[in-house]
Amino acid sequence: MVKEVKPEELLQLRHEVIRPNLPLEKAAFPTDSLTDTIHLGYFHNDELVAGGSFHRETYQNDQGLGFRLRGLACKFEHRREGYCSAIMDLALVMLKEREVEYIWGNARRSSYKFFEKYTLKYLSKEFEIEGIGLHRVMMYKFPKED
Repeated sequence: MVKEVKPEELLQLRHEVIRPNLPLEKAAFPTDSLTDTIHLGYFHNDELVAGGSFHRETYQNDQGLGFRLRGLACKFEHRREGYCSAIMDLALVMLKEREVEYIWGNARRSSYKFFEKYTLKYLSKEFEIEGIGLHRVMMYKFPKED
């Protein structure tokens, strides 16, 4: 089951999955405490097994209301069980209701296929985030309503 969570609930998961070689405090993002940031977690048998955060941030010089995805993570033993998909599906509904025009983020190489199924487009070539790995900037634009 996916539900909104507090950012503190995601720290250990982020640390364990996406930033294991860095101190725990590096799993916190400066945008975690912004009032319009959305933090979602997937609970399996009352255990938090996946999570992600979405906060208001435009991409470079883009116009319009943009949100950035950060820290989408799933415990290794629960990968490919649909938990991150459930988080993305709910986030897309919530963000569309807020009239967000696009979401973007730095997708790590191991997640490219996951994001491609959501028709996110690549905006960059691969680049290295030191201590974390290879990434590409990806973006999803919500269809315009007629």
